[in-house]
Amino acid sequence: MSRPFLRAGLIGGVILTIIALLGLRLGLVCLALPLALLAELAVGALAAYWLPPRRSIGRAAGQGALAGVITGLISGAVTVVLTSAFANPDITQAELSLWQPTPAALVQDVLVGAVVCTLGAVGFAAIRPK
Repeated sequence: MSRPFLRAGLIGGVILTIIALLGLRLGLVCLALPLALLAELAVGALAAYWLPPRRSIGRAAGQGALAGVITGLISGAVTVVLTSAFANPDITQAELSLWQPTPAALVQDVLVGAVVCTLGAVGFAAIRPK
């Protein structure tokens, strides 16, 4: 049985990890948030795209939410672990606080990922049900 949420979630986790590392290393923190939101929308749409034809909005929402949880867990955990290792020394303390490595930040990544990916999946299923 195909699991679109798992494939989309793993791809999303890798993409969001790369975006987070670029933000930390290159000091592009101000661009990382909009890019991460766009990537999460795309992950949700990807989960809905991989559903069999005649996509229902409810099933797409579920697949998008699961993909968002996986994406948030992967990117949040990797970001928490690697924040101190790859932080650019030129980043100010205020910018670094945006990537605060706390358990609350991990929960926030998971919840935001689930909501945004669900929106992407529902939008895709509504536009292309076939």
